[in-house]
Amino acid sequence: MKYSMQPRETEYKGNSFRSRLEARWALFFDLVGIRYRYEVGGFTLKNGMLYKPDFWLPDYEIWVEIKPDKPKPKEKLKARLLAEESRSPVYIFAGNVGAYVIYDAYQNRRLMLHECEYCGALLFVAPEQPVMHYRDAHQREVLADADWRPTEKLMQAYVEARSTRFEHFESLS
Repeated sequence: MKYSMQPRETEYKGNSFRSRLEARWALFFDLVGIRYRYEVGGFTLKNGMLYKPDFWLPDYEIWVEIKPDKPKPKEKLKARLLAEESRSPVYIFAGNVGAYVIYDAYQNRRLMLHECEYCGALLFVAPEQPVMHYRDAHQREVLADADWRPTEKLMQAYVEARSTRFEHFESLS
C-alpha cells in the first residue's frame, strides 16, 4: 500500500501557507531578518505552464520555491523558465529547515546560506566556489568554501523554525 502525505495548511503572521514546511521557512526568514512576500502572483510561462513561486525575497531579488524533497525535472524546468523570463534567480529549497539543499534553477548549481562573520550579511553562495564579500568598514575578505559552518545565529533560527508549534500562532488569530 502506498501512502501519500498531504501538506497541512498553516496560518502564520496573517498568511495562510499551503504547507507547514512553507510556514517554517517563513518563520526562519523572520528569525534571520530576511524580508519576504508570500505567493506574490502567478505566471504563465512561455511554454504555457502555470507557475506560482512560494516566496519573493525583495532584498535579494530572487524567487524561492519550497519542496519537501529533491525537485522533479518538471519543477526544475518551471523554475528555470521563470528565472529566464523574469531575469531573477529562482532558488528551490528542498528539505526541512536546517536540513536542506538550495538548487539554483537557472545556473544548475547548489547553494548554501552563509552569514558574514564580520557584518552579519546573509549571502547565497556556491560551496565549491570561493566567494568574496567585503565589509565597508573593515575591507576584509570573507571566503565561503566547503569547510564553512553555520553561525550560531543561523543554527538557533534553524532549530526554532523546525521546532515551533504553529498551533500557538493559530490560536492568537
